[in-house]
Amino acid sequence: MNQDISEKQDSFIQLLHRNVKKFPNKLAVCDENNEITYGQLWEKINQARENLLNKGIKEGDRVAFLQSNSISFVIIHFAIIFNKSISIPLDVGSTISNISKILENSKAKLILIEKKIFKLYENLTGEFGIEDIEKFLKDSEEIKNVNCYENDRFYYDINKTSVILFTSGSTGEPKGVKLSQRNTLITLRNISNFCKYTDSSFEVVTLPISHSFGLGHVYSMLFCGGGVYLQQGLIKIKKILNALKKFKATGFPTTPAGVDLILENYSEIFKLHAVNLQQMVVNSAPLSPEKTKKLAYLMPNVKIYVYYGMTEASRSTFACLTDLGEKFYGTVGKPMESLSIQIDKSNSEIVISGPSVSDGYWPDNDFSKSASGFSEIKSGDKGRFDKNGYLYIIGRIKDQINVGGFKVDPLEVESVIKRYKGIKNVAVFSYLDERGDEKILSFIETDSETITLDELEIFCKKNIEYYKMPSQFILIENIPQGINGKIDRNGLKALYEEIKEEKKLLN
Repeated sequence: MNQDISEKQDSFIQLLHRNVKKFPNKLAVCDENNEITYGQLWEKINQARENLLNKGIKEGDRVAFLQSNSISFVIIHFAIIFNKSISIPLDVGSTISNISKILENSKAKLILIEKKIFKLYENLTGEFGIEDIEKFLKDSEEIKNVNCYENDRFYYDINKTSVILFTSGSTGEPKGVKLSQRNTLITLRNISNFCKYTDSSFEVVTLPISHSFGLGHVYSMLFCGGGVYLQQGLIKIKKILNALKKFKATGFPTTPAGVDLILENYSEIFKLHAVNLQQMVVNSAPLSPEKTKKLAYLMPNVKIYVYYGMTEASRSTFACLTDLGEKFYGTVGKPMESLSIQIDKSNSEIVISGPSVSDGYWPDNDFSKSASGFSEIKSGDKGRFDKNGYLYIIGRIKDQINVGGFKVDPLEVESVIKRYKGIKNVAVFSYLDERGDEKILSFIETDSETITLDELEIFCKKNIEYYKMPSQFILIENIPQGINGKIDRNGLKALYEEIKEEKKLLN
């Protein structure tokens, strides 16, 4: 796969078709209900593509779809791309308001919706068609005599936008990241080189594949000739454990929250079922050194990878913490091949440029170009390089708190609090008091019943500058997180308001 991507620059469809010819009867994708071979997957993609054509979907048209992790997702996504249309996968948990904004922004011509959630969205209005995915795929299966092996239909301008992935910015408004096949193929080359994927690889993916992290692993498996089991989230843990064992999974990408769940509730049974596991890629939020140690102890024969990136510039750095050793457990690695990462001297912001960086946001909000001519993006994250060239994330610019003129980074304060024994998770945020002064507050999740907030406060005073000290520590069962496992910082203040109101009622 590496040579194909870096030298020939084949399209998604060419790479997939090559493995269809090579492994027609090999398992490609499975979910909790079905399994499908490369040959069967190819046939269904072609039938779905033909159905799109029959509905008048042309090259460049945007097609949005709401579908949880499944074989159906893969069929729909590749059918749209094969049709030279633009695929817009959406979170199945998205609000009607956000979906409406995305459809308006993208001017989608069609939206396909998973049957079990169809009624939630069936009243969406706009200049687009709306259809149940199950019906769409059944109608597709009725289309016969589709020429699945007509090679001249596989060629694409891989520099054109092929996929739009919508993310929420600091304002909470959805932003559509334009991704060409070239962007993604270069990213996949980097993943493949680092993780050494082969046609013997098989991954269990529970990450939402409507996001770049999960979707990247589906691409990686299908383009290297491996296989993938898809499950939406970690709720059905028994099915996930059984899949790890049944399919002799070699990979299990997850988030720090997923690592927490395994370590705290399923450590021994996970170890028993994941006997063939070779690697775990952990991302979406920093994996703390303490959690890395625990995971390495539990799974001594599994390589632990972390990376840094965002939808706009995925997998910008990579690191195998297992190979680097405990001294480097806080790093996110070195820049990947063909990427340039600079640290802005004025504010320590990480600036990324290279051929895998998106052109910008849909439709025409393009990023500036670097001196080398590639797109360049200011990440909003603060970082530093050590003397060995390894990158460390030290904060987030957009989340900075202004306390009497002093700038405070929540990530820095959180990292100190997490060092206190018994702390499971921390969220630091600001809140305006009655006088309009900005105060620092901290939500605390603990896995110890013996922890006292007074002792925690003493510890923090010894390790944090006075102006960075939270004025209040609040014990909470669950800190709000987004679907990607990151702290939902937009929801922290709202949650604090709810807690205050509950206290008023109790009083």
